[in-house]
Formats: sequence, C-alpha cells, structure tokens
Amino acid sequence: LYGPLQPGQIHPFTCPGVAHCRGHQIAALHTLSFGIPEEAEPGDLVINEILFNPGTGGSDFLELYNKSQKLIDLSVLRVLELDPEDPSVILEFGSLSEEKRLLLPGQFFVITEDLIDIGSRYTIGLDAVYVESSDMPNFPDDEGIVRIETNGFTMIDQLHFFDDWHYGLLDDEDGVSLERLRYDLPTEDPENWHSAAEDAGFATPGRIN
Repeated sequence: LYGPLQPGQIHPFTCPGVAHCRGHQIAALHTLSFGIPEEAEPGDLVINEILFNPGTGGSDFLELYNKSQKLIDLSVLRVLELDPEDPSVILEFGSLSEEKRLLLPGQFFVITEDLIDIGSRYTIGLDAVYVESSDMPNFPDDEGIVRIETNGFTMIDQLHFFDDWHYGLLDDEDGVSLERLRYDLPTEDPENWHSAAEDAGFATPGRIN
C-alpha cells in the first residue's frame, strides 16, 4: 500500500468497525501512527517539564518533547539521576520504556511512578505518550541532575535544577512543576524555566507549557 518504508515518514493506520469481545462495535475510529525510528542525537529530545517536589503522597514526573523530525524509539533511551556533588556518580536510572514505543515529532512524553496519581492531580494531554515505571528516579526536592541518554551512553539532554528557580512569590512549591519556556534556548539556562501557572493547575503533563 505504501511501498518501502523510509526513515522520517509517518504512516497512519486506521481500523474502523472495531468491536469488543461481546461483538459491539466501538464508535470511535482507532488510528495508529507507525514508521521507521531513527537514532536520537543530542538535542532531538529536550527536557520540558519536571515535578521534583510533589504534593503529599504524590509522585514525581518528567516530561520530554521531541523537537526533531524523527520518530524516536523510547526503549533505547534511559533516564538518570546524577549526584549534584559529583555528577560522575549515578544515583538512580531506568529505561524510558521497557517496550518498543515511538515518540512522534512534536509529541510529548511523560514518565512517572504513578500515572493514576498524576492523572488525579493534573489535567493531562490526550496525545502524549505516558509510561509508568518503578525505575523512575525520585528526584530531591531542592536540587538535582536529570540526564537523558542512549543505551550507548550518548547524552541527549541534561538539566541541573534548583528549587530556587521557582517563582519567588509562591506560597507553597509542593506539587508545582518547573516548565521550560523555549525549546530553542539551552536546557541548563535558569532563565528558561518557570513555575507552572496556577490557572494551568500548577503542572501540565503531556500538554503545552
């Protein structure tokens, strides 16, 4: 139907008339996108939002944004927490996805230990990719380093964050994420980060900041 698949091409696949196990048709059309993934290079994915000091009993989350034109396989990437005192020391790490999973150009990706918790506290985006993982690092509430790298140890992006990057007039920073302002500015630039707005729910996992 499509001919040979080429890198960088996204192909939609729609399945109308899908029925569940009792034979009743599901009204909505089910569309999937597929293609050939390409190797992620530095800057293809950027750290876009981080919740490192969740509300009481809550979970951290990390959001990435694919600002490239590539389809990127998340299973060949991992997230690391490094020691701020000695960044050569890895404190925790885990795969972004245990299964092959594609992130499309312009798509958001969110990883957390508890998706139900995040979904109960914030309004999440409908078109993002979400992964729940027990290997997700638990970041410190005051300062930390998060790195995204390939399984071959190529660094894709890194953020050394501090709690004093939050808006100075916030009464309570618990449950408030830090959001990136611009994709084209350096990740490590403190001026490129700001507390998520109250009218956006103090965090926007899987949505535009």
